[in-house]
Amino acid sequence: MKVALAQIDPANGAYAANLQKLLAFAREAREAGAGKILFPEGALEGFSLPSAGDEADRIAAARDAFFRDLPGGIAADLPVHFAGRVAQPPYRRGSFARRLREAVEARKPSMRPALVGGDGRDIYDGGALVATGDGRVRAGPRFEEGLFFAETDGEGNPLPPEGPCARAPEEPWGDLYRALVLATGDYIRKCGARGVLVALSGGMDSALVAAIAVDALGPEKVFFVTFPSRYSSEGTRRDAHRLAANLGVPCREIPIGPAVEALSSSLAFAPDAARPLETPDPRSLEAENLQARVRGTMAMSLANRMGLVMLETSNLSESLVGYCTLYGDTCGGFSPLLSVLKTDVYRLARWRNRGGVVIPESIIDRAPSAELREGQKDEDSLPPYAELDPILEILRTTGSPRAAVAAGYEEATVQRVRKLMLRSEFKRRQTPEGPETNDIPSISLPISFA
Repeated sequence: MKVALAQIDPANGAYAANLQKLLAFAREAREAGAGKILFPEGALEGFSLPSAGDEADRIAAARDAFFRDLPGGIAADLPVHFAGRVAQPPYRRGSFARRLREAVEARKPSMRPALVGGDGRDIYDGGALVATGDGRVRAGPRFEEGLFFAETDGEGNPLPPEGPCARAPEEPWGDLYRALVLATGDYIRKCGARGVLVALSGGMDSALVAAIAVDALGPEKVFFVTFPSRYSSEGTRRDAHRLAANLGVPCREIPIGPAVEALSSSLAFAPDAARPLETPDPRSLEAENLQARVRGTMAMSLANRMGLVMLETSNLSESLVGYCTLYGDTCGGFSPLLSVLKTDVYRLARWRNRGGVVIPESIIDRAPSAELREGQKDEDSLPPYAELDPILEILRTTGSPRAAVAAGYEEATVQRVRKLMLRSEFKRRQTPEGPETNDIPSISLPISFA
């Protein structure tokens, strides 16, 4: 018998819409000659499974409505089953390889439909699995909805696959990139927004977020704007527009100088009556943050005007050490790079460029800089990312400075990074939602850390 396994992307709590999607899948399965269709747990109610109370009653009612509304021909000829509460873990880096390995090692016949889609923090990557008792496993497509078919014997066990068995992804960065695209697009669509706004700096992080946004939603639903200042180089200004052109999206340019000057003048005050009025020192942290907050305010205003969600462009490295400005570059409604370290941002950019340059090579090659003062570089304030990121990963996952020192990093550098992480907790608690792709939560420090 031919069995259809559904890979489905439900919306949380949207029972009526999910019901119609299930009915459409059932019709498609019947037309394809399937004798049974399997849906994953959560297909009707959404990814966040309720545990008890009124929501459980609503699920039961929704399932009753599904079976009641099945057209007569389908209801008679196509048994419909919801998979038991077999946990499909959310996507994490390497999670599909683990799912495959577990199915192979179990050596039991099984058929597992799959959820696929974004749920704000969690991502479900599809990849329905069909396993035979001898350890052979086939998998459905990753990161996309649809039906995956299997043939079964008279006892309902899957027959050995005719084609090649499933394998773990050979391109881990492509796997991660597709997960971020799926998470971003699903979040925006399920929020009912018209599209997204991305503020381009001409730097690496906003460039990668811009590419993710266009791949997730299409260029017609993406708005680019750049906010140069007196410290913006010609290279970054040029690259912001080159990137936008490569992605097929116009880029508006709005200089922030007049707004920064007006606010600086408004902030003039005398610490005491005997001293003259003072404006923010242009070399101070206050002046740097003021620029970032002007950009954030302008970008959020434009997003409000056009009914768009602003995408925040910070990466995990910056969030962990607090190298960001609250209410400035942390403004936004969704953060695609929430769980991506800076060095991985570069790896993802190079993967995205594999078939032709989309992100200009000059962006990838340029030393990272916030460009909030003359000649500024990230390494003025932080260790080089090639050194910082491995330290962050050890501290984030183990909470142990000793482990970082044992791995070969200087104790003074490790303690400096640890102090930055502790001092920036208040910032991380105010960052936008974003997809989690790491096994250990990205921005929550271990209890042992302090």
